[in-house]
Amino acid sequence: SYTEEDPFTFPSRNGDSALLEAEFFTLIPRVPGEDPNSTNKNVRISTDLDASNGKKVSWMEPGNRIELPFYAAKAGTYTLRMRYQSGRNPGVNENRMVWSGTNVEAGMATVPGQGTNPSLTTREFDIVITAPGAGLLVFTPDEQASPNIHELDVVAKELARETFTITASAGAGGGISPSGAGEVTGGEDQALAIPRQ
Repeated sequence: SYTEEDPFTFPSRNGDSALLEAEFFTLIPRVPGEDPNSTNKNVRISTDLDASNGKKVSWMEPGNRIELPFYAAKAGTYTLRMRYQSGRNPGVNENRMVWSGTNVEAGMATVPGQGTNPSLTTREFDIVITAPGAGLLVFTPDEQASPNIHELDVVAKELARETFTITASAGAGGGISPSGAGEVTGGEDQALAIPRQ
């Protein structure tokens, strides 16, 4: 599992991604100290040969939660591409993903069901990281419960960009345009023209 000392690192450039295996979340069961069973409905890691790492998080029932300590170099919007299974019937009592946390804007997304014998499929939703640095992402199932989660591909969608001041100048007999100080947004180019002498 990821820890405060060894957190999951969010990608820091728009378009970049990082794979997060669901079993590396910290699982907080609804009935502490008991092995998961059909009575206590504790969240658990289950074996699944179709999962990318052979494991998934299952029994995401109300009262359970999973937590992820993370580090994000930049605040902004990240897309989570979740690989999951849901045995709920399509359009009927569908599962939900509900999230909150430290430096995380709370939100939720409905997860389409697949009916009997569900196969792996993908659901995308956006989360907002409100400040750079360390944080904690928490998924807490509500009365709709959450699906079996295999993995999440975390994609930097729209990150806050820093602004830098650059100064362009030319030596004796030379020229440059534009000259002097100017602001440039991180990740963007500033064209400079140097006349032929």
